[in-house]
Amino acid sequence: MHYLSVASPFKDEGPYLVEWIEFHLEQGVEHFYLYNHHSSDDGPSRVQPFVDAGVVTLINWDRDSKHGVVKHCIENFKEASRWIAFIDLDEFLYSTEGRLPELLTEYEEHPALFVHWLCFGSSHHTSKPTGGVLENFLWRADEKWLRNGQGKSIVNPREVEISKTRTVHRMSYHNNAGDVDEDKLSPDRRVGLAARISRALFKSSHDSLYAQIAKRLALLLPTRIDPYSGHHTRITHKRIRINHYIVKSKEEYLGKMKRMSRRPMKYNLTFFKYHDRNEVHDDRFAARSPRSSSGS
Repeated sequence: MHYLSVASPFKDEGPYLVEWIEFHLEQGVEHFYLYNHHSSDDGPSRVQPFVDAGVVTLINWDRDSKHGVVKHCIENFKEASRWIAFIDLDEFLYSTEGRLPELLTEYEEHPALFVHWLCFGSSHHTSKPTGGVLENFLWRADEKWLRNGQGKSIVNPREVEISKTRTVHRMSYHNNAGDVDEDKLSPDRRVGLAARISRALFKSSHDSLYAQIAKRLALLLPTRIDPYSGHHTRITHKRIRINHYIVKSKEEYLGKMKRMSRRPMKYNLTFFKYHDRNEVHDDRFAARSPRSSSGS
């Protein structure tokens, strides 16, 4: 059995795959379940050496559904790993204290560990820079920015109650057990005002007219309104974090908009402007090996 695995869908993200896999291997991840959703670039061929080495299980995936990825992974691989982290290719998971497995041994009595984001902006890159993500995107939001109240979970896959799980951001567990944050406290989720009103009036947190107005208002009040999240948590990043390179350069974000064209009301330029946060310089992983920062 692997101690820690990662599961992630991907589509046309070839330039980022090797850096992302190598980074997580350095953090103590042992195995990856990667779901290829109709990639038209060279991503699958870049992953193949890791498949040959037994590090990656590559699944060709027809469904455009993150929940479907969680369901498939839990149902098929829950006995193969003690922990599985469900993250995306723009999310880099790490502990500030060393390798992840050593930290996770302290949380084995809990069904899941919820890890908060640290959202990074464009670092003022208009075009895709040469090299990797970690060496080029060095500016992020303040730790207490509302959007960092979101995150992802590292779960004990045998404890996930998949029939009740609706989002990768908040899973359900057997016997109504709850996840914990790094302080072993409940993440204390609270529904955001904009999301609450939008859902109540329009039954949609992203596509309604109200939601679009709220998103534009959020550009003026970014520390008070987060229209993209249905809940927030007490934010803590002392021991474990997810660096979330949510927009990258404007050129790369426009490519993301194209890939995510099924959700034009969410992935638009308002989304980019809201998330393009560059207040804090953070170069923790800037100096990495040349191979890991190939990114082209």
